[in-house]
Amino acid sequence: MKKILLFIFIILVNLTLNAQIIISNDTSVCGNFTDVLQCNSANQSTMAVDDMHDIAVPIGFTFDFYGLPYDHLVVSGNGYVTFDTTQSNQYSPWNITVPIPNPGNMPENAIMAPWQDINSGVSGSIYYGTTGAAPNRKFTVTWCEIAMFSCTSDLHTSQIVLHEGSNKIEMFIKDKPLCITWNGGAAVQGLVDATSTNFDIVDDPTLLLPRNFPLPWTATNEGWEFLPNPNNTSYTINSIPYIPIVAGSSTWSDANGNVLGTGPSLAVNTSSTTVIYADITGSCALGVLTDSIVITVTGCFDISLSTVTASCLGNDASISCSPNISLTNPPWDFDLFDMNGVLLQNAPNVTSNSHTFSSLFPGTYVVRVTDIIGYSAQDTIVVSQINNPMTISSNFNNISCYNGNDGKISVLAQNGLPQYQFFINGTLNTNPYPYDSVFTNLSAGTYIVSVMDDNNCMERDTIEITAPIYPLQALAESKVVVCYGASDGIAIASAAGGT
Repeated sequence: MKKILLFIFIILVNLTLNAQIIISNDTSVCGNFTDVLQCNSANQSTMAVDDMHDIAVPIGFTFDFYGLPYDHLVVSGNGYVTFDTTQSNQYSPWNITVPIPNPGNMPENAIMAPWQDINSGVSGSIYYGTTGAAPNRKFTVTWCEIAMFSCTSDLHTSQIVLHEGSNKIEMFIKDKPLCITWNGGAAVQGLVDATSTNFDIVDDPTLLLPRNFPLPWTATNEGWEFLPNPNNTSYTINSIPYIPIVAGSSTWSDANGNVLGTGPSLAVNTSSTTVIYADITGSCALGVLTDSIVITVTGCFDISLSTVTASCLGNDASISCSPNISLTNPPWDFDLFDMNGVLLQNAPNVTSNSHTFSSLFPGTYVVRVTDIIGYSAQDTIVVSQINNPMTISSNFNNISCYNGNDGKISVLAQNGLPQYQFFINGTLNTNPYPYDSVFTNLSAGTYIVSVMDDNNCMERDTIEITAPIYPLQALAESKVVVCYGASDGIAIASAAGGT
């Protein structure tokens, strides 16, 4: 029977030892991984005496408490931290005889997790440190299996976590025993500001009373968060899931057990797939806590992109892509995406050394190439459109006689790309001159002349051809003009300036 119980105990221990120590996530990169890994790690305080404050320690970032910014704090051996740095290396009170707030008396400007009479000189350790990377760093303080004063066989473990940016406070209590024979079992859990004007105390979820003097209370595996309200004079307190407390200095090692470093971070530069482990041996947990991170490094290759600019029509651009064949081998899949990630064109199993995407409008595109092994490379390219430099100038002759059709339009094109095509009312002139075109035998009316160059750029002009509105008109003194009516064929003579 004892052997069976021992076997069950070993299983439970192994389950306990799997902890989330490493903050950085598993990652996959191409070519080379260079970064700094982060983990939950803390330095052990040198404080191992009863009823003292430690030295002021840097938080690692600016933290707002009741609306005021702080970058240092002082850790008390009696379960709280204070932002009053004048308390560094000073006495920490243990006797709780009145409720918080108690103006003019410590703790003030404090986070109590909870404040009670415990003795780090008998057992346990206090850890603190900053983990993570800006702007999401955390400062953690842990009271790890500290003996209750007088009831020294009862051990207390709790933790405070300060969050950068949000100024949120988290509090986790693994075990808060009750030593009713000492100090009346008094303990206070909550916050109080620098002047003991504003304070926020946790309500006991079972007793439904504030965890303040003189209430005796106990807790196991609890989580709490304190969210600052916009008025900076109060906090919203919520119960949250308990997260197992991890404390101690981390040791980083490779798969072969070689030690790579110690502390909350590890700089890594590797060009091959690597598994890195982080171990923490602390008094808050049984045995060694272990976590791992997998860094997958794959091969890389380059692609080169070129583009043919769209003409004035705007839908005839192209992109050509060529993988670096010294780093990859066919076949490849070529994919063309817009900037929203929508697949526009796909060419699978291409064995030639390049591929061209055609019929493209101007814009920005992403080209991705994937080889047969699964490695891929991508790049972004901008497709532009040519400016229309072409200009045209038009000259015309109106009709000379009533009901005639001898109107004429000449068009000259410049600055475009020869050869030109000349149109009148949408009809191509099939016999243009190299740079201009003349349209003859035109009746009265409105004409649209268009010119298109070899880049498909087009310019237009609108011309009005007019004719005399009467069959006979005197055009000049001492001259005779003879016009033939189109309808009757009769010659009419008119003299101007005679008697």
